[in-house]
This record gives sequence, structure tokens and C-alpha cells, in this order.
Amino acid sequence: MIKAIIIDDESLAREVIKEYLMDYPEVEVVQECIDGFEGIKAISFHKPDLIFLDIQMPKINGFEMLELIDDSPVVIFTTAFDEYAIKAFTVNSIDYLLKPIEKEALERSLKKFKSGIQKEIPDLKNILSELISTKNNFRERFLVKKGDSLFPLLTNDVAYFYAEEKVVFAKIKSNQRYIIDFTLDSLETTLNPEIFYRANRKILLSIECVKQIKNSFNGKLKAFVNPASEEEIIISREKAQHFKNWLGRK
Repeated sequence: MIKAIIIDDESLAREVIKEYLMDYPEVEVVQECIDGFEGIKAISFHKPDLIFLDIQMPKINGFEMLELIDDSPVVIFTTAFDEYAIKAFTVNSIDYLLKPIEKEALERSLKKFKSGIQKEIPDLKNILSELISTKNNFRERFLVKKGDSLFPLLTNDVAYFYAEEKVVFAKIKSNQRYIIDFTLDSLETTLNPEIFYRANRKILLSIECVKQIKNSFNGKLKAFVNPASEEEIIISREKAQHFKNWLGRK
């Protein structure tokens, strides 16, 4: 049996991997983890043969998690990173699955694992340290569901994120919305603070979609955003000046 652990903060991504692995009875998923700290504990306890590891996660990213492990199991990255990082993985023989993960790609990764190619991987920690130093770790994509399909949603396409009755949505510039499997607090830690601003308790706003601001009552501000020209987002009095400064930096 091949003992495997899935470490990914997106439940949809974990479900996809588990569903695909059902066709491989020789692979046993011994634990799922939602962040790097859980992953470290699970690896120490289970001593897995293989881990499926997301890169962009809250608290610590996948690279940082591996830096804290003395003897890393074989790693298959699950990533929404751009072509630069993917090229680096390929050059250094680190396998990866690009989100949204395709079944054929996972099959190729498992064949590579079973063939023993992973033994040819160079010093993993040195490679990861180089990648960390040359690449920021702000989230660039999300995996979202539309009907029966999964597809990547680019962060740059989001006008704002908002919470409604304990569910978080991404409102994109074309005025559509999608459920995001994150809290606003966790999003705030993984998004670029130069682009996204925590306007209030329920909204994370993209600077690229702020078209106009006006004074409101009690020292508050109104931010007018696309995709709907009549749409207003209230900035609290406590954050009003800070918000103006943030806009001014751009």
C-alpha cells in the first residue's frame, strides 16, 4: 500500500484528488490537512510515502512547510502558480498538478512515483529556498465550481470578496459571483495587500475596481465600484483616512 496525505486548504481540491484516487486501490489517503501545520503533524505521525501539497495556504505556505520537515516524503505539488514557477518545477524534476486538476495528469504523476523517478530529484530544500526568494506567495487563482465543472478563477478578475450569511463570495468584474471556500480573514492573509483592502467586516475590495469615493455621514466614505456603477461599499470612519492613503499609493 502507498500511504498518502493531501494537504490543501481548498476542500474542492481535496475532494477532486480523493475522487480520482478511488481508481487506485493501492493508494490509501491516511489523512487530509487544511494547512501546513496540520500537515507537519500528520507527516510525523503517519510517515507517508507520498503527499499532495498545495503551495498557497494560510499560516504557512507549502514551501515553508517543507522547510520545517527533516525527511520529506515524495511531493506532488497541487498548484495554481504561473508558468515561471511551473517551469522551475519541471527543470528540477519536481512533479506538479496544475489546478483545476485533471485525472490524466494525476495518473501521470502516480506512474512517475511508482517508477521511482522521484529518487532523481535534487536537493529539495535548496530548490524551494530559491523559489521562495524569487517568487511572492500571494494567491493568484481560486478553484471554483460552476454546475458540475470546476475551473480556475484568476484573482485579478475579482472586484471584491464579500461575506453573506457565513458564505464568502467572489464578485468578478463581469458581475458574476462564485462561492469561495475561504473565510475573509484567511483571504486577507493570502491576497496582495497592495491590491485588496479590508473595507469593513464583510468586504475585501480590489483597488482596481474603485472608480470614485465620496464622503458619507459620520465621517464614513462611500466607494463606488464596478461592475455595477450604482454599487456602493461603505468605508468606516476609523478606516476612512487610511483608505484614502491606500488609494493614493496607486
